[in-house]
Amino acid sequence: MSFWLPGSGRWDLHSERNAEPAAIAEIQDVHNKIRTMSLQAGTRDRRVWVPDPDKGFTVRGAYDWWSRALPPVPAIQGKARALWKLKVPLKVKVFLWLALQDRLLTKARRARWRSQESELCVLCNEDRETTFHILCECKFSCSLWARISTAIGRNFTFNSLDDMWDVGQQLCNTAGGGTRQLVAGAVVPATTWVIWRTRNGVIFRGHTAYVENAWEDIGGLLHEWGRCLAGASHVGVVGDQLRLGS
Repeated sequence: MSFWLPGSGRWDLHSERNAEPAAIAEIQDVHNKIRTMSLQAGTRDRRVWVPDPDKGFTVRGAYDWWSRALPPVPAIQGKARALWKLKVPLKVKVFLWLALQDRLLTKARRARWRSQESELCVLCNEDRETTFHILCECKFSCSLWARISTAIGRNFTFNSLDDMWDVGQQLCNTAGGGTRQLVAGAVVPATTWVIWRTRNGVIFRGHTAYVENAWEDIGGLLHEWGRCLAGASHVGVVGDQLRLGS
């Protein structure tokens, strides 16, 4: 297919009736770009790296150009940078990454695939089991977050999954340095991980969910992770108190 009229110096953009409108638009765009070019007689053609015509192509220059050309980083990618730096097991990082993207295999999500099972949350039997519900607003989960709020002296009520993450990061950023900061950053991962494991235990093993058991599990994880991080033996749960180390 040719849109150039020999000897006329112009493009024929209307003779091809079967051409798609998008193709016509692309040809028109090429035509407009050619018309703006300034050609110099008696000079040889040469390749030019448009981002830096003087220095030409370099790997560094290509990287800088590509970085500027990329769209703004989505919020979830910004969270990912902090998430992957958390001092928690990889499986917990992956779990939390899926949770923040609302990709956990909850009952509500399974219902999209025409699953015939009930969508009710197995921890409260009152509302649809979405990621936000099971981790943040279920009565069972709220009981755990309330205990953490009392133990740490910080509000752990959330309006969204992003809110949950932000509160956890604020706790980490204000905990000071050393082991205390590392363990503070693990509070939200440990709590959500225990909630999800408790939920799975009810569904797949017929367990009964007890807030007290989950509370002790959270303390156990923080104790284990804190000890692995810096040999801190004074991290965990003592009664209703949550110790983050020092």
